[in-house]
Amino acid sequence: MASPLRVLVVDDSEVILLATAEGLSAEGFEVETATNPILVASQLRKFSPHVLLLDVDMPALKGPDVVAALRKTDALGNTSVVLYSATENEENLRRLARECGAAEALPKSVRGPALARRLQALRRSKLDESGRFRRLSLKAIVITPVDVESELVGHLNALGVETEVRGPFGVDRALREGAVQLAVLHEGAFSRPLNEVASRLRQRGLLEGVALLVVSRQPVEGADAHLVSSAISRAALTRRVNQAVAESKARRSS
Repeated sequence: MASPLRVLVVDDSEVILLATAEGLSAEGFEVETATNPILVASQLRKFSPHVLLLDVDMPALKGPDVVAALRKTDALGNTSVVLYSATENEENLRRLARECGAAEALPKSVRGPALARRLQALRRSKLDESGRFRRLSLKAIVITPVDVESELVGHLNALGVETEVRGPFGVDRALREGAVQLAVLHEGAFSRPLNEVASRLRQRGLLEGVALLVVSRQPVEGADAHLVSSAISRAALTRRVNQAVAESKARRSS
């Protein structure tokens, strides 16, 4: 039987904090709360929650800024971030989640049993067959345009992938220098088609033992196509990274 889902709820409104905590506790969750986002890092380390339910609009520090600060200290670990807002419309909320690498974005109208179901679904999406959270211990070279760098790198880091960002003209040197297991190439960073770039890298032997993940631009409802990537979803990115690594291992063994 799976252990109760642990949730750390952060909100500057004590009324909302209490109502949210009581609703989730009634669903069998283990819940801790915080009104001060500056103290979240220490609570994460002590409580090790599965989910950080984070208010977006707080006076001391905005939700996405809290996420950015936590990533710098690696305080998040395996914790999934869910942005929670009563002020942002759903389009802006989804955009904020993509930009900071949050796993989910929910309006505060989703509460009680409905909120519990959404958080449980998020937990199930992160569990592997052994019942433990997936974390990928990989080192990656990432070639990406600036407009999607923070969200793509944020998701990779959240999955446990150590990233080094380079420009398109540094990919050859980076692959020669680094002991990397993964190369992430975003088509927006290259003037040539990525199939040609990948073919050239293979011909030069630079992808020996390196998994290749190609990320393409794709329009997303409510967002500019130049600001989003088809692999920004953490769940989708996890599947694609695992697939790329498996294919790389299969080529080496054949």
